[in-house]
This record gives sequence, C-alpha cells and structure tokens, in this order.
Amino acid sequence: MIPECVLLSLTVHHHADPDDSRKKILSLSSNPIGRLTNLDRYAPVREENTHEPATLPFEPGDISSFFKWGVRVFRTQAMALGINVDPVLEQTGWEIGRVLAPLVYDPDLACMVDRMHEFWSVHGLGSITLSGTNPISLTVYGCFECEDLPVTGHGTCSLDIGVLSSIFSNFLNEPVIITEVECYSAGDDHCKFIIMPKI
Repeated sequence: MIPECVLLSLTVHHHADPDDSRKKILSLSSNPIGRLTNLDRYAPVREENTHEPATLPFEPGDISSFFKWGVRVFRTQAMALGINVDPVLEQTGWEIGRVLAPLVYDPDLACMVDRMHEFWSVHGLGSITLSGTNPISLTVYGCFECEDLPVTGHGTCSLDIGVLSSIFSNFLNEPVIITEVECYSAGDDHCKFIIMPKI
C-alpha cells in the first residue's frame, strides 16, 4: 500500500505579514530532500514496482551495471511514493561534475566532448556526442540514469543535468542552464541536452 502523501524533513520559513506586523506567515519547504509530486505522474512506475524481476538486474562483478541498477532502484522507489528527488540529484550531480570538470576539460569544445565521451564509455555511463554548437547540444545514448526507467512521458535526468551544469559552467566560465529536450523516460531512444549561458 502506497501512502497518498509522504512528508520528509520539511523546513519551516516565516516572515511578517506585510499588512499586520503582529502576524507571521508560515510556509513549508522540502527542497533539501525533494518535492512532493502528484502520484498520477508516476503511475507507470508504481505499476512496474508490483512485479518481481525474473533475473538478476545487474551483472555480478560489474560495478557499472550495479551502480546503474542502484540509481534506478532509488529513482523508481522515490517516484512510486510520489517524491520528486530531482533537486537532490541535481545538486549531487553538480558536486560530481565539479570533480570531473578538470579531468575532461579542453579549451576546444569538440575535444572536451570527446574526453567526456571517453570517460562516460570507460565507466559504463553511456556515450556522449556533440550534436550542435549554437546552442551547444549533446546527445547521450545508453544513459545510465534513465535508459532502464519506465516511460513516464517526461525527462528524468536530473543527476546528468547537475553534472553537465558544473562541467559547462567551468568550460564557459559562467553559469549555464541545461535543458533536457529528449529522454528515454519521455519515450525517446536517447537523451538530448541543450546548454545555454544563464542570462
């Protein structure tokens, strides 16, 4: 039985009522752990979670497949409960990207994406290609974050968005906005990200 609502570690904020300083206005925020989401959005995930896997869901001894499966379990369990963990995953991705940025950096965009592709491929994270330069766009096949997720009709690559935000903010030396325009979870056969300077 899935609860209709899950409340986790909420933060309480308050400020004075602008019309009456004797009153305080209270608000709740759950961004530190994610946001509650309409359960209808993740109906395909809840349906899938009722079935036991017929085979082992990762390759024994293959750390990449185990990691990919672990991320999938975390995402699908949160989604089934109606919890949107995108803010947590995006911030986690940012921290990961901060460490990866100097490893893959090259002053030439195409060379840097080639270095990213090599890193992703070696570590079982998928493959990355540069699919446009104005604006910068990347296409990812075999995305570790979402390739095996159920089709929900929307993108789910928050961890990737955080990683790419950090790497490309470092590359362009300015904050960027990453928009996922195509995704396995949206029903596409790849993921596609558009990178734009933050205005």
